[in-house]
Amino acid sequence: MRKTYEKGSFIEWLLMLFAITIVIFAILIPKTARLNLTAWPSFSPGSTGNTGVAPTSGSQIQGVPVSSSGSIRLSTGNARYTIQPYEEYITLENHGQTSVDITRWRLENGKSSRTYAQGSQYVRYASDVGIISKGAKVISPSGISKLENIILKPNERAIVTTGSPQNISPYTIVSFKENLCSGYLSEKYNFPSGIGKSCVWPNTEPGVKSLDSTCKKYVASLRPCHTPQFDGKDRQGDFCSGCVDGIVGLPSMCVSFIKNHYSYPGCLSYHQGDQNFEGSTWHVYLYRPWEMWAESDETLSLYDSQGNLVTQTSY
Repeated sequence: MRKTYEKGSFIEWLLMLFAITIVIFAILIPKTARLNLTAWPSFSPGSTGNTGVAPTSGSQIQGVPVSSSGSIRLSTGNARYTIQPYEEYITLENHGQTSVDITRWRLENGKSSRTYAQGSQYVRYASDVGIISKGAKVISPSGISKLENIILKPNERAIVTTGSPQNISPYTIVSFKENLCSGYLSEKYNFPSGIGKSCVWPNTEPGVKSLDSTCKKYVASLRPCHTPQFDGKDRQGDFCSGCVDGIVGLPSMCVSFIKNHYSYPGCLSYHQGDQNFEGSTWHVYLYRPWEMWAESDETLSLYDSQGNLVTQTSY
């Protein structure tokens, strides 16, 4: 009987010791070492990750409403490779079936989510923002272009440059849409993303058939979207009057025809009313003085004019 009692007391003592150990463990263990289920990442419908595909309309990402313009795709262009604002660009493409007005839409980088060392502490800065303003369907040679909302039709794209055009002469460049004549601008301006050169083939210009054989031969040698140089130097390096791209001896009527047709203003005069005049690419400038997109650890976010998130991508 006595042995049974001693055995029961021993078991009670062990249970009490075990309970005390648990209490001490719970008090002394650091909070950071405890399992925190709320720290695990959550994934909600519409999250884009780094795909650049638009999230589902009606959902939210980090509390921000998602736009209904879900057909717009955001690509990083050369954002991670260059630091000059006049060279840095990203692209927006409309993969939907309806047109989308992107005027007053906002692009934002991920600066606010990164930390920066400042002395003995880390700090955060507000994200940089660029606003898409109006653009011109045609760059006017007069210097005053008609501005309108930038609308991406189905399968159209916008190349969004962080800075401003490098050159301001001979034409005032604003955000613009490519057209049948804009290839001529590539001889005067640098477009880091390139520009379409779909100008009319020189020897198919109206009036070429009525030219003399010497003039026809010269016109046939012209490349599309090229503006000939007048009164420069001939092929021997001597200055020449009346020469065209260094070629002398062309009739005055021929020289006049070339001046009127083969230039940006000349192309507009004869082809602005053509059925296939309008292109499918916008060149948009944010007019920011510094680079906007980091080399790495970057998030590109696109918001519509109402502040709703359209799409987001990271690298």
